[in-house]
This record gives sequence, C-alpha cells and structure tokens, in this order.
Amino acid sequence: AQLAKRQERAVARSTTHKSKKTKRTKYVKSSSESSDALDSDSDHKQSVPVTVTTDTSISDAKILFIDANNIMYAISAVRKLAIKRKHIHEAEALLLDLIRDAVAEFANIEQVFVVFDRCAAHLVCAEHGFYVLNAHSQDKMSADDLLVDLASSVSTPASSIAITSDRELRSRLATVGVASIKSGQLFRQ
Repeated sequence: AQLAKRQERAVARSTTHKSKKTKRTKYVKSSSESSDALDSDSDHKQSVPVTVTTDTSISDAKILFIDANNIMYAISAVRKLAIKRKHIHEAEALLLDLIRDAVAEFANIEQVFVVFDRCAAHLVCAEHGFYVLNAHSQDKMSADDLLVDLASSVSTPASSIAITSDRELRSRLATVGVASIKSGQLFRQ
C-alpha cells in the first residue's frame, strides 16, 4: 500500500513538472587535467561547469542512448527477475520488449542504442534503427564507456537523449552535449 502511494506521488510530481525544462550546473573534473596537475603537490582540482538539462522530453529526441543495466532496476517486474541471477536472460528479454513498446510511441525517434555491460548473445541485434549492444564484446570496460563513446560520435548531440539514473554517467554524457533523463521516465512519458 505504501509503495502504491509513493508511486502515485511520483507520477503526480512528474506530470506537474513534465512541461518545464530546468537547467542545473554541475562541476566535473576537466579532461584537460593532466599529469602536470598530479605532479604539483597541490590538492586543488580544476572543475569545469557542465549544464545538465533535467525534465527533458523524449519527444524532442531523434536518438536515444539507454543504459540497460541501470533501467533494468527501474521496473519492478524486470527487477524481480534480475535479482534472481538465474533469470537474468528473461529479465533482459522482457526489458527489451518493454523498451521497444515504449519507443514505438515516439515517431520522431530514428535510432535507439540499448547498451548492456554483458547480456545474452542472442539478444544483441541491429534492426531498423534499434541496436542492442554488449559492452564486453565491444572491448569496453563497461556500458557507461560505450554509451559515452557512442554519444560523442553523434553529429548532433542536441537531438540525443540518454536514459540513465547513474549520476556519473549523466555528467560524462553532459560533457559531450547529450541531455539525459532518469531511467523510470521512459515509461512515464
């Protein structure tokens, strides 16, 4: 009962703020911070302001980057399967079906990249602008690294949105100009 009330309040809050676009400035470590800074005995770290747009609408995007491992835990049915490690492949397949259904409602989306750290080989695909990628098979350390690489290769990052609740990843994506929304919002919009 308490969970249902919390979900109702969350939906009410998200519908109240859906039409607004707010900007918040975050500070992340500069990529120009080099070994020179490490050689000096100073504890002072350089920071670069990065504007992160929140409450961004998926209807504004042409390209979606989805952190599959993160979004897996935003949906209770998928989370229950994922927690039981022996059902992880079922959870991955269910998640992909839910993402396909949710994305189909947005006619403007041209490409969707769903990135897992590791997933079942039979789930990896590239069909009609819907790409399921396994970061491990792409020689990347994590899905986060692959998502940032993909996002940085886009010619128009302003038309892209990443879906993740991972704060560090959101900051990394903001540095390449890609806005992000939290994982649960894909299914609320």
